[in-house]
Amino acid sequence: GPNVAGLLGLESGVHRLIRLSPFDRKHRRHTSFAVVLVLPDAEDADGRGGGGGRAGAFPKSELRIEAMRSSGPGGQSANTSDTAVRVTHLPSGTAVKCQRVASQGDNLKTAL
Repeated sequence: GPNVAGLLGLESGVHRLIRLSPFDRKHRRHTSFAVVLVLPDAEDADGRGGGGGRAGAFPKSELRIEAMRSSGPGGQSANTSDTAVRVTHLPSGTAVKCQRVASQGDNLKTAL
């Protein structure tokens, strides 16, 4: 919604939840953590609009797209082909890396 970053901006950070577990017979205390990051919608950030998270929300001049080898299991295919993609938004420094499938094009669509 409008001005969501302004309303929820102070919620950014690490939140800790401490509770007595209903699944533990001894009802021991369990601690969980969540990291919250509040980002403004593209329209709110610069007044240009842009779709708020849809592909094409940023001009290509603001993006750096890199292809790289995947990490993890996959054998020779993962070790020899550049199927992973990292997209970096240059003004904010925010980066997304995707290596979900063995297709560079599909990984790029997912990252954008």
